[in-house]
Amino acid sequence: MASVARVSSSADDSEESSSYIPPQDSSCDLETLTAATSTTSFSPKYHFSRSKRIGYDDATNTCIYAGWDAKTKEDVVVKVAPSSDSQTFNEQQIWRHLQRLGGFQGLPCLRDVFPNHGENHERILVVDRLGLSLEAVRRKRPHRPFAADELASVAYQALNLLEHLHRLGYAHRDVKPANLMLGRADPERLYLIDFGVAERLPSLSKKQSANGTHLFSSSGAAFGTKLGRRDDIESLVYTLLALARDGGDLPWRDEADALHAVSGTRSCKSALSRLGRAKRERTSPAISELDARTARLLSLMYEHATSTLSADDVPDYVALRAACA
Repeated sequence: MASVARVSSSADDSEESSSYIPPQDSSCDLETLTAATSTTSFSPKYHFSRSKRIGYDDATNTCIYAGWDAKTKEDVVVKVAPSSDSQTFNEQQIWRHLQRLGGFQGLPCLRDVFPNHGENHERILVVDRLGLSLEAVRRKRPHRPFAADELASVAYQALNLLEHLHRLGYAHRDVKPANLMLGRADPERLYLIDFGVAERLPSLSKKQSANGTHLFSSSGAAFGTKLGRRDDIESLVYTLLALARDGGDLPWRDEADALHAVSGTRSCKSALSRLGRAKRERTSPAISELDARTARLLSLMYEHATSTLSADDVPDYVALRAACA
C-alpha cells in the first residue's frame, strides 16, 4: 500500500509558506515582534497575526489563522469565532472530552481555549498546526485524480480514525476532504479535524435534521432517517469518490448547490429529498466508472454502509480495512 505522504509529494506547498514563522532569536521582545507583524496577543503564550488568515468558515463566521507559541516557537492554528457560536462551543466540548478519554492517533491536540476573549467576545481555540488537507491537495492537482494506491492508503487510515472516534462514543457527521489532513512533521499520518457538528452516539438513536456539508453528508441525512456510525462510512465513500474523479466533484453538485440556495426556506425539505435521491441513484454508476481496484473498494464500502448496516450497527472495520490492501 502506498504511503499517504505520496499524496502530497507533488503538491505545491505554497499554503504552508504563507504562514508566519516567528524568528528563532529568543532575545526578540514581544513589542518588536508585534510592531513587525501586527500581532494579536490574546495570551502571554500564544500569538497570531490577523493578516495571516489561512481559512474561513462562512457557516460559523470562524476565521482560522497561523499562529505560534511564543515560548517554544512552535506553529499552531488559532480558530477565532463569535463566543455565541454553538458549533465552536460543541467542538471545544467534544475535543476536550476526547482528550480526557485518551484521544487517539490522528486526533490533533487542542492546546488551549479562550471562551470569551476581548471586547468582541470571541471564542478562541488553539490547536496543533498540520499540513495540507486532502481538499487542498485535490485543488492543487484538479485534473490528476488520486491513484488507486493513494486512495487505498487514505481509506485505510480514515477507517482507523473513524473506528477510534466511534469507540469513544461519537459520530463525526462531517467527513469530507477538507476535514482529513496530512501531518506536517509526519506526512505519512492522516488526521481528522473539525468536531463542530459531531454528536454522542446515544443521541443519534432518533431522527436527525441534515447537518454537516450537504455535498458529502449521507443520503439518510437528507431524508431525516436515524443516523449512526454507518453515515460516517458513507460520507467517507463520497470523499474517496470525489478524490478519484477528474475535477474532484461529485455528480450531485447541482442538487447540493440548489439546497444551499434555499436553506432555511419552505423549499428546503423538497431540495433535501432531491439531493438524497440523487445520491442514491448516481453513486453506484459513478463508482463503476473508476479503475477496477478503486471501484471494488468503494462498492464494498458503499454497500456495507447503505445496505448491510442499520443505524445502531457497528461497521466491520476489519473487513473494510482488509479491502484496502
